[in-house]
Amino acid sequence: MKVSKRAILLILQSFFIPWVGVLGLRYSGIVIYDEINGLTFLLLGLFALPFFISAGFFLSRKFVYSKAYSGEEYEGNPYCTGRVFRSVVVLTFFYFVAILADKIFLTNVLSQGITEARYAAMAEGPRNSLLGAMHYFLAGAPVLLACLLLSRRSSRSCANVLLWLLVVACFGSFFLSGGRNSFVVGGVFVFFYFVLEKTKFRLHGGVGFRRFRLPLWLKLLSVVGLCYVMYLFVERAQIRGMDLEGAVGALGENYGVKIFVPDVLPDALLQIYYCLVFVVFYVTHSLSYLSAYFDANYYPLTMGGYTFSIVFRVFDTLFGGNYVLDAFGQMLVTGVYLTLPGSIFIDFGFAGVFLVGVGLAWVSIWCVTCALWLGNGNYMMLASLCLTIIALSPVFSALSVGNGFSIMILLVFLHALGRRKSTTKQ
Repeated sequence: MKVSKRAILLILQSFFIPWVGVLGLRYSGIVIYDEINGLTFLLLGLFALPFFISAGFFLSRKFVYSKAYSGEEYEGNPYCTGRVFRSVVVLTFFYFVAILADKIFLTNVLSQGITEARYAAMAEGPRNSLLGAMHYFLAGAPVLLACLLLSRRSSRSCANVLLWLLVVACFGSFFLSGGRNSFVVGGVFVFFYFVLEKTKFRLHGGVGFRRFRLPLWLKLLSVVGLCYVMYLFVERAQIRGMDLEGAVGALGENYGVKIFVPDVLPDALLQIYYCLVFVVFYVTHSLSYLSAYFDANYYPLTMGGYTFSIVFRVFDTLFGGNYVLDAFGQMLVTGVYLTLPGSIFIDFGFAGVFLVGVGLAWVSIWCVTCALWLGNGNYMMLASLCLTIIALSPVFSALSVGNGFSIMILLVFLHALGRRKSTTKQ
């Protein structure tokens, strides 16, 4: 197996930068936690070890080529035109219609407030509605369409403008559920696709293709989206009848943490600091809830019922089972994140964490290498998904949160559609 040195470096960066960042924020003193159980670090080591071993194995065995090779000049993802592209456009449109019909016309979340509607839905439990299932399983389509439109950046047609407007509207509709995870997962996926495409053009693009940049308006809209992600912390505090200072105090009391609040900041900067406190807690609390299982010497072993709950929920709905409810009933605390290795641990224990780490490391190396060496559009998407899973692993499992599972399912569909297209041509 010959791999790309750039692929290995990109994977290691995607792994270690987020983990170092999360651990740095955890021990920065902004949010002060109790000490976590040493077995938590053992678990994280078992997850990280395959990435060290795989990188060392390929780099030392001379299986690595520093420069990727492709026989043809790269001119963009071949999926950005033809049957696959049209299918993604149609699925994106269906998603947009489904979520508008469900959230605005059926449940009317705008009248009661998006966040209030979210809390009400959480209290009522799953509705198992057809529209809800439809927009859940299609939520990855706008993300894939955004990637394909990036590959069509040289086109100035009116159709492209309309499709970008559809994508922007769909990314905005991610917030209609009251959460932020679909926007986060989708944004990270598009970012890694852009990085891979930019690297590919730099290596093998024609003279007119090598300056591959994100449009300025897309950068501005991304900033607006991130600002709204921050605002959700403010809105949730207001719903509870508190200002940000009261919400930060409640955060410390409810979750048993201490919050450091500097005395020297003016009021305007203090409000921004309170938002930062919520962001830090959002990305760092997973380790504490994972540590609780080791403190209690409790290993649920739910055999996929937690990490892949959506799959088992479909079977429960179709056949009247209770597998997911039983799995979540074994959790110490529900509704919190446990990191990716923590989620795997809940399902399959220490051995499962190591084996998943091995599989993720090798599949990522293979997919990213193929993305950089070949012009196959599906590898570009698969590599982006692998890097997204790795980068978000310090916080949660991207396949079980937001639209990550939808992206994976749609990539399988597009792969089958792309193969059928190739077979038809032959």
